[in-house]
Amino acid sequence: MRYAEARLGSGVLGHGAVVAAFSALSTIWADVLGRSRPCTASWQILVDTVSAVRSASPGAGADVDVLYEVLPARQADAVLLRDELGMSVEDTADLMGVDQSAMIVLLQVAGRGLGRA
Repeated sequence: MRYAEARLGSGVLGHGAVVAAFSALSTIWADVLGRSRPCTASWQILVDTVSAVRSASPGAGADVDVLYEVLPARQADAVLLRDELGMSVEDTADLMGVDQSAMIVLLQVAGRGLGRA
């Protein structure tokens, strides 16, 4: 929920996006559970749903938009979850469906893209 709210700049839009994502996920739940990393599919549905809501909502914007202007979406998502929403590297990796070591690299590359040492 916090991710959707942060990306959309609105609690109402964020809630609507999460409800829509859960609805979409429910239609393929059995298939998702059969995958080696169900969280990867779940995360992608949420990201896609948030993107769709954002595109369909003129004026939707958020303070974190600059991340998505500077970084590829996957890196921006990782930075948003880790730095803006305060999630641990482990929790961020689990949510996005990647290994912790891959998340560390993703965050390091994003940091360089943002001009951080």
